This record gives sequence, structure tokens and C-alpha cells, in this order.
Amino acid sequence: MTRRNDLLWKLADLFGAAFTAVAPLRRRDLASACTCMYNGPMRTTVEIDDAQRAELLKLAAQRGEKGFSSVIREAVDLYIRQHRAKKEAVAQALNVQGSFSDEEADALVASVRELRGNWR
Repeated sequence: MTRRNDLLWKLADLFGAAFTAVAPLRRRDLASACTCMYNGPMRTTVEIDDAQRAELLKLAAQRGEKGFSSVIREAVDLYIRQHRAKKEAVAQALNVQGSFSDEEADALVASVRELRGNWR
């Protein structure tokens, strides 16, 4: 790497997007600068209604926090984990599709129907 590229890496590591947005970069330097563009949390806008905002503020206050960013991050993480788990469960179910013989499948269906018939 050239000395200029070393300097760009160090500055991008230190200042992240703020540096890459204002630094004059040549085309060959762009790849090294862009890889460090988002080092920290990213700000974004999400539209919520008044009731949702009030609940988020209440949850944050119960935690002793002024804002609700951490509550939102936690909710997004939970949603992503649940979404991945659902996709994995569907994939696992599809992998066993066709692994029963017709007789085994019919016996299972009959057994489930019998169990459900006995539920109160």
C-alpha cells in the first residue's frame, strides 16, 4: 500500500462516514475508504404513531434511559432472530418432505385426527 492509502485507512477508521464524505478520494482509493464507512451505529428514520412512541418512551423510562433507541435496536434484533428461526424451521420441514412412505403418512394423519378428536 502507498503512504496515502495507509493514511486513508487510518482516517477512515478514526472518523468513519464523516471522513469519507468530505475527503477527496481518487477512484483507486475509493474501495479502501468505503470498507470503513459505517463503523458505528447508523441513524435512520422510522415512522411510528403517537401510541407507539408513548409505549417506547415508557419502556425506556422503566430502564432508566432517556431515549428509546436501545429498545428499538433490541426489537429489531429480536425480529431478525425470529425471522431467521422461522426460515430455518421451514427449510427443515421441507427437507423431510417425502421421507414418510404413503402408509406412514396415512397412519400419522389418522393418529393426529384421533388425538384432536379427544381434545376437550
